[in-house]
Amino acid sequence: MIFDLNNNYYIEASAGTGKTYTICEIVKNYVKTIPLNKILVVTYTEKATGEIRNRIRVATGQNVDDAPIYTIHSFCQSVIKEFAVNTNCQTGLDVLDKSFIDNFVEGYIKSGPIVKLCREHGDTLILTGNLKDSLISLLDKYYLDCNGNIDHTIFNVTLEFDYEALFNKFINKEELTKDEEGLLGYAIAFHYLDDCYKASQKAKDEKRVQSFNDMIRSVREAILNGDGSLTDKLRAKYDLVIIDEFQDTNQLQWDIFKKIFLCDRHHIIVVGDPKQSIYS
Repeated sequence: MIFDLNNNYYIEASAGTGKTYTICEIVKNYVKTIPLNKILVVTYTEKATGEIRNRIRVATGQNVDDAPIYTIHSFCQSVIKEFAVNTNCQTGLDVLDKSFIDNFVEGYIKSGPIVKLCREHGDTLILTGNLKDSLISLLDKYYLDCNGNIDHTIFNVTLEFDYEALFNKFINKEELTKDEEGLLGYAIAFHYLDDCYKASQKAKDEKRVQSFNDMIRSVREAILNGDGSLTDKLRAKYDLVIIDEFQDTNQLQWDIFKKIFLCDRHHIIVVGDPKQSIYS
């Protein structure tokens, strides 16, 4: 299996077709011309990184303990740690646990601007149309760039209903249809999403914690909207990236890798099965 270093590749591989074997054979051929530590391998889970690391050790006969084989989250974490100045990020932040956002959103609903609505329209508003679940779901998708503007290439939620009109109808105490009552929780969540997002980021800063998505966002912003120094350093560090389970790479992650590696003297190989895609 010979690959031309001057090309990028997309390899479509269904489950059980030898995807990991192929990745290791690719690395085996590339290490004949470039050092192993210049080949970045990104996969989806920690378990997969361990398997690929072991298979590359067998295939190449090299010491792979320090080889750059990461999940997307551990890759971004390593970038922030090594290039803190270039990412303009705080280091040493803990990764928040799953209960943080759940507790934060519950507290935001009960003590933030939504409380005023509760007083005007009754405490049952808190339970209306799974408001809490809607807000948590939207927070996970929301994205503000380094200038505080919504990036619609990331936050591309398709609105199948005019939720702001429904929200206004509600606060004006107009009669709602049964269907509108069912959508009201989402409408309220959508209306307060920006404020809730900014409040959650402030709470994370105060607690000195970050989510995995925060890590990816920090690296993406430094690469796409920074002074170019981080991109230069990562290009100097790596010659090639191999992305496993590419069908699970979202736009946020893809923006990082295409900026770094789709250029002269740097290349991308992606391996995946579009039939298993979770991001379309």
